[in-house]
Amino acid sequence: MKARSFLVVLGLVAAAVAGACSSSTTTYAVNGTCGPLAIGSSGVLFTIAGPCDLGQAGNFAIAATVDVTLGASGAVPVSIDAGFVQNGYVLYSKFSGTADVPDSGLLTTPIGISGTFTFQGGTGQFSDATGTAAADGGVNLGTTSANLTLVGSVTY
Repeated sequence: MKARSFLVVLGLVAAAVAGACSSSTTTYAVNGTCGPLAIGSSGVLFTIAGPCDLGQAGNFAIAATVDVTLGASGAVPVSIDAGFVQNGYVLYSKFSGTADVPDSGLLTTPIGISGTFTFQGGTGQFSDATGTAAADGGVNLGTTSANLTLVGSVTY
């Protein structure tokens, strides 16, 4: 009877290990661009939306709200809540960085932006996603467009 119990327990352990191994995650390189991104406004927040080709991580569409201090110039803190959408699932992220806002000529001078996107969870296949990507790019308020380059990784 002890041998049979041992074999049953051993079988349950093997099944648990096999189940744990089958739900593995993969790390994907993020090395690509977002843009051109359309800029809009929603009350006091700006919105950005458009296509992203993030290299190995795949093609996404980004939809985001941007919080920036209006009327400031120089290195201005910027935060972005963004969803990267792929096949109906959303990869959640937050951006923290700075925009190099000129003293004048906002409609004619591109505004440089740099910082980091932090990926944290999402829907469907992205529910346990983690990772970061450095982002650099520019915003042109005259043409209401933006472009970003992202380099990093995401695991899901």
